[in-house]
This record gives sequence, structure tokens and C-alpha cells, in this order.
Amino acid sequence: LVVEYSDLFNDRDYLERRRRFDLDMTLSKIALLRTQMLTVGLRYERFSGVTDLPLGVLPPQEGGLSGLRLAWRFSSAKEYGFSISREDGRRIQFSYDRFDPRLGSDFTQNRYIASWREYQRLFGSHHVIAGRLTGAAAAGDRLIQRTFAVGGPTLTEEWIDPDQADFFLRGYPSRITRGEKAALGTVEYRFPLWNIERGYRTWPFFFRRAHAGFFYDIGNAWDGAVEWKKFRRGIGSEVKMDMVLGYWAPVRLRLGLARGLDEEGVTQLYFTIGNSF
Repeated sequence: LVVEYSDLFNDRDYLERRRRFDLDMTLSKIALLRTQMLTVGLRYERFSGVTDLPLGVLPPQEGGLSGLRLAWRFSSAKEYGFSISREDGRRIQFSYDRFDPRLGSDFTQNRYIASWREYQRLFGSHHVIAGRLTGAAAAGDRLIQRTFAVGGPTLTEEWIDPDQADFFLRGYPSRITRGEKAALGTVEYRFPLWNIERGYRTWPFFFRRAHAGFFYDIGNAWDGAVEWKKFRRGIGSEVKMDMVLGYWAPVRLRLGLARGLDEEGVTQLYFTIGNSF
């Protein structure tokens, strides 16, 4: 995987290649209305630069992070037959990563991440207000590219681990802010448009339903003390299509338009998959 850091060196973007291996054991407790999952495992991640930097510029560190990971997840959010999102409940996640030279790591670091996502059904059928709060902190060796990065629509949080170090902030370039601490918040209003439930002859795709939403994002990554005035805000809307591909694979396609309201904000048109969270 190649990731991009926007404006890392005086308006120069920096590309970094990452390779990662996880070995996890997950214990689950599943009840009628709620689930809990405890994950214990090993992680190895190696990163190296792709971009050639000019002479005199100190390049970001390269090497590997190796250590232990621990994550706990709780969910009471519900989905029904015609749901466009999780409804009526919450998802809470905590994770801790310990990278240590005694476990083969080139750097020493502790990472802590906590996230709360709330879903509440509103008036009408399957209208949902969804919110998330995420906080992260790291201690130990400090890399030039930093531990946490905020910016860009990137991948949806439904498709990445709860202990990822990259957080989306729509309306801004990829990883526009970086630091040893990060905080983000989002509010989304999601509503259905059309229950299609139709395919075309025997072609390998089936349209289930179309829906849309409006969102407000706010977040930042930083070092040292928090400065609230440097938090960046973004607004926008999205249109989504639930489909079944290849007769068996459910997919949620997502087309969005976002606008950053603060410094370095841009107007973005993006296409990805899944709900944002």
C-alpha cells in the first residue's frame, strides 16, 4: 500500500510504501441485542519512502514497527431488512498498541485510540442521525511523518481496523495534519431515497436501494497542547447505492461532494465504498 502525505516538506507531497502483517486472536460474546469482541495479537508494519527528496532535506524515518495489539469493541447498534445504516444503538472501541525493540521493532511507541459512534433513528422509516467521536494519543519515539494523520476522504472506517492511525476529514487533502495526538467528530443525517430491489435480466448485479446524507466533520492532529482554533471543519453530502455484485457480494457504493471550511480546505468529489462509519 502506498500512502500520501500532503505538504509534508514545504508544499511537497511525500509518498510512503507500507507493508503490514497481523496475527490476531478474537474472543466474542454475542447476545441478542449486543456484542463484545476482545482481540489480542501481533502486528508488524514496515514503511519506506517512495518520493525522491532534494538534497539538504532530512527524509522521514524508515524501518519497522513490531509489537502487541489489544482491542475491545462493543456494539448495540441494529440493522433491519431495509436499513441504510446502523440504527438505534452505539459502537464503542478502545485499542492499545505496544511497539518494542524487544519484539523486533525499530522504534519504541505506545498508541491509545478510543472511539464512540452513536446511531439514532429519527422520524420516518430508516432516517438516521449518526455521530462519532474519536481520540488518539501516542508516546515514545517521534517520527517525522508522525503517528496519526487527519485529512481526505480515504477509506471508510467500516473497512479498516479500529486501531488505524489515519482518520478521514472530508474537504481536505490526504493526511493534511499530522501529530502525536488526534481528535475528530462527525454528525451525519442519513435518509432513504428509493428501494429499487431490481436487477437487469441475469446480469451479475442487483440494485437494492439508493440513499443519501449530509455531514459535518471537525478534526485535527497535533503535537503538544491542543489548540482549538486550529481544528478544521468540513461539510458536504453523499449519495449511496446498495448493490449485490456477482450474485453474492453486498456492496455499498458512495459518491460524495465535500468542502473544507478552514485553512487548506478544498472542494472534493470522491468515490468510495461503505458508510463513513
